[in-house]
Amino acid sequence: MANAAEVFGKAQTNPIVLTQALKEWAIAISALRSGSQILLLRKGGIRDPRQPFSEIPRRAALFPTYEHQVPHYLKQPVEIASPDVNAPIVIDTWAHITHGFLLSSEAEVMALLPFHIWTAEFVTERLKWRSHQPLQALLLRAYSLQQPVVLGRSPSHAGCRSWIHLETPIFTQNSMPALSEQDYQTHLKALEDAIQSVNDDFKLKPFERN
Repeated sequence: MANAAEVFGKAQTNPIVLTQALKEWAIAISALRSGSQILLLRKGGIRDPRQPFSEIPRRAALFPTYEHQVPHYLKQPVEIASPDVNAPIVIDTWAHITHGFLLSSEAEVMALLPFHIWTAEFVTERLKWRSHQPLQALLLRAYSLQQPVVLGRSPSHAGCRSWIHLETPIFTQNSMPALSEQDYQTHLKALEDAIQSVNDDFKLKPFERN
């Protein structure tokens, strides 16, 4: 029988220090953590500064949020419990953000529908919100932390913002990837093919390493 390292990829032994966290729906983080999804669609939060891809951290903790989670926006609706606003935040996943590109047409957004948990209604609404601003697609290779990190709630975590500075850095040693490198590349190719089916000029380009 194959061991976990052979199936899912080798555990990460060279620790990375994470000082930034990306806020995302808790249920979307679960999908990334399980390897069933590698895609996030973002327009940024109301409190976010305008931030080009060149300034997006390439590696970040994934900070679960329960704000704006709406069951009927999910392809498979689940009961979403209201979180205890006084409960600590548990971070169990981080990600290497490998690629990013902009989506400006509904055809491109619909082509990506098989690659995430959200309904067509939700992604169409997200595309049209702030219609002058393209929808950002981020592709992430997720990793499970060996030991979840528990954070006390802070006013700096609140509000509609995408990025949070971590006052206490998170170390990633012995993290386990959700997907092997081969499987991750297979997901990337399928996603690229889907976009090219409606946009012949599209080419998936990785971020430079940093």
